[in-house]
Amino acid sequence: MRWRISRLVRIIAVVSAFVTGLVLVLGGPALAITNGQPDGDNHPYVCCVVVFDEDWNFVGSGSGTLIAPAIVLTAGHVADSGPNVFVTFATDLTQAVFPDDYIYGAPYPHPQYRLGGRGLPQFITHDVGVIVLAGEAPVTEYGALPEQDFVDSLAVMTGLDIVGYGVNYRDRPSQEWIFFNARYYAPCQLIASEHIQSDEFIKMTANPAQGKGGTSFGDSGGPVFLGGTNIVLGVTSYGTNYNSAGVEYAARVDTVDVLPWITSWLP
Repeated sequence: MRWRISRLVRIIAVVSAFVTGLVLVLGGPALAITNGQPDGDNHPYVCCVVVFDEDWNFVGSGSGTLIAPAIVLTAGHVADSGPNVFVTFATDLTQAVFPDDYIYGAPYPHPQYRLGGRGLPQFITHDVGVIVLAGEAPVTEYGALPEQDFVDSLAVMTGLDIVGYGVNYRDRPSQEWIFFNARYYAPCQLIASEHIQSDEFIKMTANPAQGKGGTSFGDSGGPVFLGGTNIVLGVTSYGTNYNSAGVEYAARVDTVDVLPWITSWLP
């Protein structure tokens, strides 16, 4: 059967916090870019990830970054949401026909990925995963990986670019999340302070009043780039409140536990 996946993505984003199949204690996993703008062709290697369970029931959606012809980098909680995954690199999901414009993939969360402990920092760890595509992606540009411990060298308020698919803002009268069916991006900044999860997570601002964007339901697994580059510093993991504002966190990909595991998947 052929259909446009965007209708299912819209439904799951509006009526449920289970967009990637999970709700985290501290506000839920992040799933689209708030206070952002359409990405167009700026980041063609960023994809939408659609997940199904063993019985092919639709679980939800997230985002990812192509880092090799058939390897997508995403969040561990996206890769762990279901065994059957499809990705599309369409900038506008309303124009992406399923399954013609989607590529099947096999998801693999980091072997040390865990979710569900009590409080910080135990509630989530190693929130990184990869998707091995059944065929090469229809793009020839890729996200790049940083050197090990690169994030530790960055200054306070270093510029970042966040990219993803999903809900874009919350309608106040109805309290529904509004989804634009497109890839979006926004600038934000690194809070380079020591915090309880700084060895695993990037801490970012998400303050529209200061011209910054944030992540929300539909962006999980999407990249956090060093500003103006294709270097992936982390993957969108979680936010601290349901309104997708304030401080947000991305799982670092430059750590000694994570970076070698990611590179082991590269051709």
